Parts: sequence; C-alpha cells; structure tokens
Amino acid sequence: MRSLILLIGGMVFMAGCQELPANIMGYEACVKMNAEPLLPRDHDPHFGTKNVYACGVTVEDLYADGELQIPLVNPYPLGTIIVKESYRDDQDYPWLIATAQKSENGWTWYEYKRNFENEAFVRLPIAQSVCSNCHADAAGTDMIFQLYEPTGSE
Repeated sequence: MRSLILLIGGMVFMAGCQELPANIMGYEACVKMNAEPLLPRDHDPHFGTKNVYACGVTVEDLYADGELQIPLVNPYPLGTIIVKESYRDDQDYPWLIATAQKSENGWTWYEYKRNFENEAFVRLPIAQSVCSNCHADAAGTDMIFQLYEPTGSE
C-alpha cells in the first residue's frame, strides 16, 4: 500500500511539472554573458559552476555608441530570455537550468533540474516571488545579475 501511495504521489508531482520548453532548447547558441565560468558562491541558490546566456539579443544590443552598457542604459527588450545553467563539481552536464523571460509585465522566472545526464529536465514548483525577491538586488541592471563580459574576440 505504501508503495502505491508513493507512486501516486510521484505521479501527481510530475503532472504538475513541465519539461524544458522548446524556446529554451539550443540556448548555447545565444549570447554567452560570462567570459569564464562563474564559480560557486556561498549562499548561492543555484549552487555549482555556471554559465549565463541571453537569447533574443545580440552582442551589439549590449553596447551603445560602441561602449558596453554597464550598468545597462536600456533594459533588455521584450522577449529576451536569460538562461543560467549550473554544473556540479563531479558532473560534466548541467543539472539545473534557471530562466527569466522578459514580457510587458516584467520577468517570468522558472527553474528546471535533473539528476542524471540522460534524464529530462523537470520544472520545479517555485513561486515567482522567490526569484523576483532575490533579483530585486539587481534592479539597476534590469533584474539580471550577470553583465556581459567580452571574451576578447569581440
């Protein structure tokens, strides 16, 4: 009986979750915001080594009159999707994907995780306020912490 309850409970949990959406797939082709991988920090809710990507913008969008916008002079355009991937020390695949999508109502935040490389990502049931409250500390850069870092090849 206990096994049946656990199975049904797991099915209910999974039914409330969504896999990584199609508009996030291929994010590695978007603008990579960090020149070097971002190392773990104390009290980081997305523990691990990270890379951040901006989809729906170009490198040129991050500049104004030939100068990098730090902090951003103009906010990210509507439709921009920020994707943060996180790797654990002992893994060579992302275990967590955190996303932010810009709309007329501000940013919409989601987190997806997996435990194994061949496993699909599953959206975590996290309230929008959890992300927006944390990202309020980055209000001066349109709620996004990672500023664009040129790699030297631009």
